[in-house]
Amino acid sequence: MPVENLSDKISFVKGDEKYRSIIDNMNLGLLEVDLEGVIQHANASFCKMVGYDSKELLGNYANELFVSRGSLSEKLIEEHSSKRLKGQHSVYEVQITRKNGLRIWVMIGGGPLYDQDGSVVGTIGIHLNVTDKKQNEEGLKRLVRQLAQKNQESERQQKFLKAINDFSNLIADRQSITEIAEIMTSSVIEKFGFEDCIIYVLDEEETLKQASAFGPKKDEWGGVRNPIRIPLGQGIVGTVGKTGKAEIIKDTSKDSRYILDDTHRLSEISVPIIYDGHVLGVIDSEHSQKDFFKQEHLDTLTTLASLASSRLKSAISWEKAERVRSELQESESKFRNIIDSALDAVVIIDGKGIVTEWNHQAEETFGYKSKETIGKKLSGLIIPNQYKAAHEKGMKKFHQTGEGPVLNQRIEITAVGKNRAEFPIELSISPIKVDNQHFFSAFLRDISEQKANQEKIEKSLERERELSELKSKFVSMASHEFRTPLTTIKVNVDLLNHRLADAKDAEPMMKNLERIDNEVERLKSLMNDVLTIGKIQAGKVDINLQKTNLVYLVEKIVEASTSAQSDGRKVAFTVYGMEKDVEIDPNVFEHIISNLVSNAFKYSEGKDEPELTISFKKGRVELMVRDHGIGIPKEDLENISDTFFRASNVGNIQGSGIGLAIVNQFVKLHNGTFDLKSEENKGTTVTVSIPL
Repeated sequence: MPVENLSDKISFVKGDEKYRSIIDNMNLGLLEVDLEGVIQHANASFCKMVGYDSKELLGNYANELFVSRGSLSEKLIEEHSSKRLKGQHSVYEVQITRKNGLRIWVMIGGGPLYDQDGSVVGTIGIHLNVTDKKQNEEGLKRLVRQLAQKNQESERQQKFLKAINDFSNLIADRQSITEIAEIMTSSVIEKFGFEDCIIYVLDEEETLKQASAFGPKKDEWGGVRNPIRIPLGQGIVGTVGKTGKAEIIKDTSKDSRYILDDTHRLSEISVPIIYDGHVLGVIDSEHSQKDFFKQEHLDTLTTLASLASSRLKSAISWEKAERVRSELQESESKFRNIIDSALDAVVIIDGKGIVTEWNHQAEETFGYKSKETIGKKLSGLIIPNQYKAAHEKGMKKFHQTGEGPVLNQRIEITAVGKNRAEFPIELSISPIKVDNQHFFSAFLRDISEQKANQEKIEKSLERERELSELKSKFVSMASHEFRTPLTTIKVNVDLLNHRLADAKDAEPMMKNLERIDNEVERLKSLMNDVLTIGKIQAGKVDINLQKTNLVYLVEKIVEASTSAQSDGRKVAFTVYGMEKDVEIDPNVFEHIISNLVSNAFKYSEGKDEPELTISFKKGRVELMVRDHGIGIPKEDLENISDTFFRASNVGNIQGSGIGLAIVNQFVKLHNGTFDLKSEENKGTTVTVSIPL
């Protein structure tokens, strides 16, 4: 009978031999254990089932023989044994171990075992070997799982094939790189459970730029958020782009090439998009799990890359052509705007001399509208008759030799307008080659007014030269004429001084004569300065350069200036650097130094001593004179070197305003520089620099 039915019959009194005999003769394993789980009885069927004889079983703990400590079977046996000791019956399946170590499945139906007094003294269990049944069940389960896996694989394959087919259809008529990249990410890759995917496209600068994204890098408008560029050879993506070989990175934290973009992910797969042996781009995906990407992912992305390569190549070529076309249109538009807005007349002719361009200024200059000139020969429009033969000859020579007599230079010539009036123009012609065709661009400018103005200027300059020469002659004549009466006055003053030297009460007269003598000297100095300015302006001052000890020359002038100083002040003279002879005109330079020292004393009366320094430097020598006097007002500084100009704050201090003008000109004659810095009431510093 079934074990399930027997479980209700095995609660019997120990020693009831009639029931024991019945069960012993059944093909079922009978096992009795006491309250401690020690085996008290085992029938022949049970011994055969487990491979032990009864002597080997009696007195041993059943659990120690048949189940592993801590196993699920041990726990299940203990659970049901506990129920039996409480008078309950149960049926369950467990795995037990035979003597030979093989494990078998048994169904156990059991209950309590009573003594003659009705007390529970152990448990009894009837065992049925169900190993074959269990194996059949497990085989069936495995078969079901295999079928389920095959169904899943079939569904995945169908999904993959459908996605690939959809992708092929979607990109079939796409011409935009961005559209193809977006289809790869949003319509296909997201169906394979990727967290992130970027499509990189190789640009003309050998840089992989992000064209489309799936995942966190995709922005709200469908573009790439904060796109980056990766040069070939850099990072994992750049390496794949350079080598053309796909890579699976199991752990990016151990790969120094990993480039962090938006966030760190632990695994990465990168597959090149190749067409005709050339890398066009890279499909790159990252995942937060280590070792996420498998061979199936690589196969999928490789298939996508293969399908997309030819379409992507076409898109790259199309976009490049569109860019070139757009640039040409933009360039043509810019060229047209430049031509139309040019201040010069711009005329372009082809290799046969036919007009192809005629801008607005050309219309204004020659009187022809553009539509009247396009397609006509230039020689019949604006070239005078006397130049037509030369024009045709020059065109012919260019086609033969590539050279022309008037090309790439600016010349002056005449042209004729629509009214056939001839007028002067400035002309420059440059050859241009476009698609193996020769063109000539000509820039023409009407210089009629310029010529007229030039004639006026030349006449004015000639008149100016005449006036300058007249002035120089007058100054020279006046200077010489003044010298004669001045000399006479000087001689007579000296005679009067001599005659009055011994006369009584002649002191007042002597003072008057002294004033006359001083004024004569001042007037002579003024006339000498005027004569010098005249010579300088007439270019008649000759410089006699010779090696000169500048320090000695300055010392001599300083000594003379100091001795003539009535207030007892001296010049603080200092020399810096290694002394060298300087190539100067000593006489001219004496005038320069004397004038500067004289001014320093004259305009600093009652102040600290003037300072004079000579500094020998690399390639030049600098002479600086500084005073602490009245200075020059800011508004007068720009005119201080002009002839006859005097500062507004000089008051009654005598001077002609010629001295600094002469100094400035003399310095220039030595190829030197003259620099003056001054501040009112703080003093003036003049620096003269002469090359060594």
